[in-house]
Amino acid sequence: MAEPPAPGEWLTYRQTGERLGLRPSAIAARARRGRWPKRVRNDTQEAEILVPAELLGEVHSGPLHRKADPPRPPDATPTLLEAVRAAVAPLENALEREVQDRRTLQGQADALREALHDARLEAAKAKGEAATERAKGEAAEARARARASELVHQIAALQRSRRWWWPS
Repeated sequence: MAEPPAPGEWLTYRQTGERLGLRPSAIAARARRGRWPKRVRNDTQEAEILVPAELLGEVHSGPLHRKADPPRPPDATPTLLEAVRAAVAPLENALEREVQDRRTLQGQADALREALHDARLEAAKAKGEAATERAKGEAAEARARARASELVHQIAALQRSRRWWWPS
């Protein structure tokens, strides 16, 4: 004969955490240690655990079992607020300076990128012009060599055609 189930309530990890004031991960660890029965609902596919009734009956001191902070005197809050503002003000000023410096540096970097782009365009243009001039120079040299060769041939032809008996 099977044992009757222990008295308790079937709850999801999240529901149990809300009831006991613990995180669902802490509830899961506690359920593993206590070997609480577990099932999966067919309709929602959520895992449920059988939480012992004596555990649900306990009164807890709030979320996550943390003790409340000691009450502060009523006049401490403005002083604390002023102290926080005083501590944060230099940090805000430093942050604003850093943001301004970053904007300045970004502007300088953008200007330098633009100048680099312009310089590269000028260099490409100068290379193109230099290549054109070099090609023109080589063409002129080739014409000059051709003309010089032509002149040499004409001089040689003139010298061959001269009559040997005719005085120069």
